[in-house]
Amino acid sequence: WLSTPSTYMRQGQHRVGSKANSSSWSVVSRLLLAASLVFIVVVVLLISLISKNSSSSSTNNESLRINWNTNTKSINSEEVKVSTSNTNNIIDISHNEETLASNIETIADNSKSDHEVDIMVVKSEAPKEPEIKLYGDAPTTHKILTLSDAMLENTPMDELMSWYGEADGGGSCSGDFGNSLVRRWRATKKPYCSAGHQLEGAGGESGIDCYLVRQTRHHGDGDNLCVMRNVMVDFSRVFGSPSDEFARPVVENYVRTQHMEQPYISYPRGFVQATGCNPIDDRWQDHNFPGWNRDWTTRAVEFVSDELQCEEWVEHRVLVTQRDTFANFFHDSEDFVNVFLALSILQWPLNNTQMYLTDLYPEGPFWDIWSKVFSPKSGLHPALTAWDLKQQFSRPRRVCFRELAVGIYGPAAPITVASWDTPCYHTALVRGYSDFVVRGLGLQQFTHYAQPQPSKTIVVTYMARKPSKEWPEKKYCDSSHSFFLCHLWAGFGSRSLGRMVSNDEEVVRRLKKHFQEGDVPARLAAKGVRKVEVQQVDYNVLSFEEQIKIDLATDVMIGPHGAGLMHNIFMRDRAALIELFVDGSSVNRHFHNLAQWFGREYSGVPVGNPVDADMLVTLLEDTIEKIPMDSY
Repeated sequence: WLSTPSTYMRQGQHRVGSKANSSSWSVVSRLLLAASLVFIVVVVLLISLISKNSSSSSTNNESLRINWNTNTKSINSEEVKVSTSNTNNIIDISHNEETLASNIETIADNSKSDHEVDIMVVKSEAPKEPEIKLYGDAPTTHKILTLSDAMLENTPMDELMSWYGEADGGGSCSGDFGNSLVRRWRATKKPYCSAGHQLEGAGGESGIDCYLVRQTRHHGDGDNLCVMRNVMVDFSRVFGSPSDEFARPVVENYVRTQHMEQPYISYPRGFVQATGCNPIDDRWQDHNFPGWNRDWTTRAVEFVSDELQCEEWVEHRVLVTQRDTFANFFHDSEDFVNVFLALSILQWPLNNTQMYLTDLYPEGPFWDIWSKVFSPKSGLHPALTAWDLKQQFSRPRRVCFRELAVGIYGPAAPITVASWDTPCYHTALVRGYSDFVVRGLGLQQFTHYAQPQPSKTIVVTYMARKPSKEWPEKKYCDSSHSFFLCHLWAGFGSRSLGRMVSNDEEVVRRLKKHFQEGDVPARLAAKGVRKVEVQQVDYNVLSFEEQIKIDLATDVMIGPHGAGLMHNIFMRDRAALIELFVDGSSVNRHFHNLAQWFGREYSGVPVGNPVDADMLVTLLEDTIEKIPMDSY
């Protein structure tokens, strides 16, 4: 910055020009040089103090709050805990201390304050990660599992996915479920607004780029992903009323329709504002934005001519999504996979990215994926629900964003679009996503690869599909920290659930008797099977991490068609899935595809209800016989 003495001059103040009197220039330049040198010394002292705090403190995240006086260029600072910060101006120098000075400059220059700017400077001291050795071919076929937290979060998502190759099966498989899908989607990038007048303010002109792709055999005009730059979101338009006039009727309607209409707010025009660019008419159309995407784009964005009136700037990247649901693992996984895919298309790493979930759902049973897998371990940019956004932006309300991405519509997830039998298997999208979730949860030590040798025991998990005792909305309501107020669900009891096997207990007893009483069947022993364990599991009563741990130790999963079979993508590599089509549910082929997209054996059988236990014993024995016992 020493080469540009006018850097610290705020807009509207006198700037030194090339025709200035040489003696005046000499005096001013000396003063600026002296101020810059003082600034360098202060920055060095700050880094030293932060480093000292990080190494000596018993807490993991010590930080300094900097109060930067924009007129005198002076710094006041105090030691604080990260959790006490109420500013969005956060600089994390954990991995690169040299960025501190330039980041302070950027935030100060972008601020509208004529006096002071609050900046949080953090040096995170992450807890020492345990040494976990993974065996077999894990370092090459499951590379994400071997990464440190820092490597996981600092590596661009597309690079993580690139390690998993393409997709086998020929045809359009790689372009639908491999890294070719990422490149194909990224290649569709086009501007959706054209440059207008130039602005002199710190924010600069807005820009909107979108990626509209047509997926194989998907109806409609395409599936979109957009990035808006230098835009303002006026949270006061939606969350400013104490009575929640926008949110309350949406949730009440959701209750009235018994969750048939999703709790999405229809944002008013002007909720998002862009300036200095004009919409390109043939692209800025509703039909190019499926589902809730248009609520954040064509229906909410107002193109204005004046400079944006920002009360605060968010400098890190933000990805907005609206969940398709919150308590159905398959449909929730649409959004999880879409976020993994969107970050790969945009080439964004996780460390400087934050998720905004702007539906009105509560956190729900799979919140660990948002809070642990898609949130940086530093805790600086946690995933936020709409309720969290209301609290965070209670003051200020008019918040400007450097990069705000509008994510992929849930039902447009590739795992949902392909509802027919595909020939594709061993795909980068599903295998990379599976490892990313396991590693993000920190469960890599529970994988089969943590054992020096492949286990000679076959673990069979019979997934019981049992009715919930209460509606998930009632179970996960939260009157203190969500828009889902518990009194709204007071009149709801237990709900009915279809596709349940009527003789679960009899089936499990028969399987255990055949495989666990006496010797292992001879043809299985000849293949190297020493033991078969059969367990019946009701996933509804387990925490999400407990569910994934069971998946990671499973060799054969058996269950009736239903959302729970999404768990099959977290099983051992050698594992197989047996799907029971109870009550005529064989039309949907999602779990056949997911099993093959991961690269595992699959059997889908139409069965009566009650299920013929002897038939299932024979099918299970045939399935186990195909498992390569020398493989992980």
